[in-house]
Amino acid sequence: MAWLQSRLRERRVRYALVGAPIALLIEYISFPLPYETIRWNDPPPIYRWLAQERGDIAILEWPSANDDIDSRYAFWSLLHQKRLVHGVSGFIPEFTRDVWGAMLDLPDPEALALLRSIYPLRYVILHTQFSQAYLHPEDRARWERWTEAPPVGLTRVGRIGEAVVFDLESTPERSRKWERTFSSDWVAARSNARLSLALTREDPAIRPTVKVSFNERPVTELTPTRAPVHVRLRLPPPYPKADRNRLRFQFDYRVLRATTGDPRYEIGRTGQTAPADLSVTSASQPYGNRASILVNGIEGAPNHRGYNVVILEPGSGSILGREAFDTFVASAESRRLARFIQDLPRGMMVVAAIKDEGVSQLTEEAVEAFRAVGGKVDPRGSPFISHLLIGVKGAPPGAAIELAGHRRLERVVGVDRRDIMMVVEDFHLE
Repeated sequence: MAWLQSRLRERRVRYALVGAPIALLIEYISFPLPYETIRWNDPPPIYRWLAQERGDIAILEWPSANDDIDSRYAFWSLLHQKRLVHGVSGFIPEFTRDVWGAMLDLPDPEALALLRSIYPLRYVILHTQFSQAYLHPEDRARWERWTEAPPVGLTRVGRIGEAVVFDLESTPERSRKWERTFSSDWVAARSNARLSLALTREDPAIRPTVKVSFNERPVTELTPTRAPVHVRLRLPPPYPKADRNRLRFQFDYRVLRATTGDPRYEIGRTGQTAPADLSVTSASQPYGNRASILVNGIEGAPNHRGYNVVILEPGSGSILGREAFDTFVASAESRRLARFIQDLPRGMMVVAAIKDEGVSQLTEEAVEAFRAVGGKVDPRGSPFISHLLIGVKGAPPGAAIELAGHRRLERVVGVDRRDIMMVVEDFHLE
């Protein structure tokens, strides 16, 4: 107050002498804040039921992605003692966002595969009393339908109070990339993984392999067959202290016969043949919202919005680079795409596919870069168009394999072996 009095004129001093004490009184005002009383001795029926379920299992409660209800879920875990897939901890891990996205994308097979990858997740629990406030109307309507007729992959256990319980079905999983993720305390006590592995079918023209890694460290390489084999793996430490463990099986194969001279492997009119099987898909948002670039069974596309580009070594077909360019949102991404292609040496194979939308900020510079690998199409001015390109750096415009249109686009170079996948079942840690 003395400091104010020394610097203000007489009339302003009077205002300060009156206003400052009032401001202090306002700061000290205490009044009841609204809060909810949670009665520990009267829990919701679903949590009494979970407390009686035996076994060390994990649950996923929905809706989520909100501090209020996620805090509630965490509180009641003190009663039922089951593991939670999500929670509130001051920040949101990337995998938690992936889980939320999967719940919104159900019954998409990839979304279901992500949920199945969480071990030992067993139950998905829908809290109907929160649906109105926390779910989009379309999502709410979909879940309401599923309470009576659940989608493939979920089995309705029943309604318990205001919650509907679904069992995450444990069925054979067919995929080219299979994964399980689990906590460090779990694997530290159970470090032996067991599962059954097979192929959907065999092909004498290829040599299939399955590369196994644990926390990005190579573990072993398997040669699967049509007949199921039982696999036992030791998962040794170190285990992360603040992250999940990831056990991954990646299916791959090698074409045993030379592709040179085989017209099925010709890359348009570039004069070059692909040394590997390529299966390319471009689906803009209305037609599937996906970009896929399979190279001998390995997914190369990041599958992000805009152009997904994969660079292949022309001799072996090895993936040398992969990148996504969000040419929907920024012209700078088009310039980055152009530089990415311009810096490649002649002869390199370039495969590109749009996901979602990729032409709103596409520039002439990027279109010229596609022409430098044999492209010809200029998709600008056609929002939500699908576009795929399989070319070679240095090929003349129009020589590459190229498709564009308002539909889902697919093109295979070589032999379509997308039906050859791993079949994994009976996974557990012991």
